[in-house]
Amino acid sequence: MKHSTIILSAAIIAASCSGKMPDTTYEGSATITVSARPDGEVTSRAAGINDDSISKLRIEVYNADGTMDTAGTFTESQSPSLTVSCGKGKLIKVYANFKQDEPSDAVFLDSALDGRLAMTGQTVCDISRDTGISVRLRRLVAKITVKGIMNHTAHDLTIESVYLTNAVSAIDGGMEEGWSNRMGFESSDYDKFLYSPSGAVLPSGKGSDDTFTFYTFSNGTDADSHKATWCPRKTRVVLQSSMLGHIYYYAITMSYIAADTEYTIRSVNITRPGSDSPETAIELNDADAIITWRHWNDTENERTI
Repeated sequence: MKHSTIILSAAIIAASCSGKMPDTTYEGSATITVSARPDGEVTSRAAGINDDSISKLRIEVYNADGTMDTAGTFTESQSPSLTVSCGKGKLIKVYANFKQDEPSDAVFLDSALDGRLAMTGQTVCDISRDTGISVRLRRLVAKITVKGIMNHTAHDLTIESVYLTNAVSAIDGGMEEGWSNRMGFESSDYDKFLYSPSGAVLPSGKGSDDTFTFYTFSNGTDADSHKATWCPRKTRVVLQSSMLGHIYYYAITMSYIAADTEYTIRSVNITRPGSDSPETAIELNDADAIITWRHWNDTENERTI
């Protein structure tokens, strides 16, 4: 005991003589309250999905060396507060609306709670006292909206349905992992995200103001493909129609799809019967459309593709 006391005293005397006392700023623990929200505004919904509503949060706090400090799961009626150890370079990870209490890197279109979108966000900060921390959430999916279809043909046109093909329905670590509606529509558990029935009849010279909204993960496939056998390719928005008893397709190829981004296809002008395959790209002589995009958090700057 005497030996320890002598060593401790010597350390205090040394610190006093050097003019520096031990830094205790990041000692102990503190309570953090996390505010996590996505940016942007709700412009349309599909199948009752709310673009920005949050009903569940998973918060994970990591030390600068990568080890986990603490974690907690909160419902919308609970205050998202955690007691953490003080320290520099603390990583705060937030997962919103996941069904799982401990989300993994593998995410599916239906990984989110019903009527919600899966979101993630993170920030790094120094914590030395009780504090509030804001985290901007990013939606893991993109939203594609189709509105305004006009029939310029000489015959009545029925829009049977509108859907996405070659859609990424699962990701792992942010990379494409699973695909749905490969080269055509195939009913699945993801229909409410990728498919919308219509039945709207458009007489010659008339249009429809119906809006169709879809959700899919990023598709950054470099080169498109029209091979008869499946391989990764670009996502297409397909208008399946009928005219004079025959089924026609109008496929609009999306050059790129990024997460947390809204794409709008408007003023779809159909001038001739379409193709016999949902994989055949739209021809300018058959139809045309205006495609725009904007970041979900950018309500002013809309860009044309």
